[in-house]
Amino acid sequence: MLPVGYMLILAGSCFSQSVTGPTPGDAREAFSTIPQPWIYPGASVSFPKLTAFLRGPEATRYEDGVVYAFDFFATTCDHCEEVGPLIAEMARVYSDQRIRFIGVSSEPSETVEAWLAKPPQRDDISYAIAADPAHAAEAALQDGTLRRATPLIMFVRDGTMLWYGHPNDAEPILAGIVKGTWNPASVKEDFVRASRLFAAKGKVEALARECESTKRWPDLFRLLDAIIAQLPEERSQFDLQRFTIMIGIADMPADGYALGRALASRDPRDASTRRSLARTTVNSPYATVRDLDFALEMAMEADTIGKGVDPFAQAALAMTHFARGDAAQAVACQERAIELQGDPGLLAKYKVDLERYRTQPAKPLPTRQRTPARPAS
Repeated sequence: MLPVGYMLILAGSCFSQSVTGPTPGDAREAFSTIPQPWIYPGASVSFPKLTAFLRGPEATRYEDGVVYAFDFFATTCDHCEEVGPLIAEMARVYSDQRIRFIGVSSEPSETVEAWLAKPPQRDDISYAIAADPAHAAEAALQDGTLRRATPLIMFVRDGTMLWYGHPNDAEPILAGIVKGTWNPASVKEDFVRASRLFAAKGKVEALARECESTKRWPDLFRLLDAIIAQLPEERSQFDLQRFTIMIGIADMPADGYALGRALASRDPRDASTRRSLARTTVNSPYATVRDLDFALEMAMEADTIGKGVDPFAQAALAMTHFARGDAAQAVACQERAIELQGDPGLLAKYKVDLERYRTQPAKPLPTRQRTPARPAS
């Protein structure tokens, strides 16, 4: 299984990311093969030619047996700031165990130097910091994963990538590396699949933006079909993406809701798809038509499948009732969702939603307007 933080990369949450790959013009080409990453746990990687070391000893090659922890950050990245104390603590704890931390920023040296001169990093950072405005580290260590991201930490030993992901997930992996129990081959396939999925999503996003101007939506749907043919295990999420596009930016609500019913009918025991259909109908910011009867039907079916004890179904019911103008039912369902939910992070979000249902007018979200991308020349 992939660590939670790594999956967040795919969800596009806390990572600042830029897809390396298709431009809108490239996306028009036939989607024949999903790219294969060339960097994954177990792959060989070269040592990056970093522009300037601003703190700590300079490094130009891998020393035998030393684990290099490359911490990719940006001085303006809020999430990097949040995980900074964690990185500093790991560097301190593992400093005497042949682990070498190198913080890498793609910003100019003067920007990073000014940042290093300020607290708390002035006093907390005891490991090497390098400025890399030429993006050599990204090219050597990130591009082959089919993504670029910050914050991101990568562990390399003797030129072999051991692991990469969000710093929040890094410490147990590093502990396993130190103990000699970590096997990068055990997660290779998961990381390869995730990278290919990321690349596929990038192509869909690029073509979707283009189709807002060209209106060649059949091209996008053929692309989705081609992706599903090569990643059949990911069919559900790409079908849901098609549904989101159809009721939203493609302005095909009738066909979209027909597709939604077809997706739900595939498996009478599939609560997850029904919950997603309900949430998308209610929450998708660009939905041109919100079929709230459909959303309620899907949420109620999900709750029936969950036998009334599925907190996610109760939360979907709550948001649907609220969109339909029934604040009392929304509050009752959200209170039930809170009672059933055991995850602390989700519980906190549920409580915020409950306060909104109690204090704000119950009504559907307005549809946002998007500025279409310019047609590719």
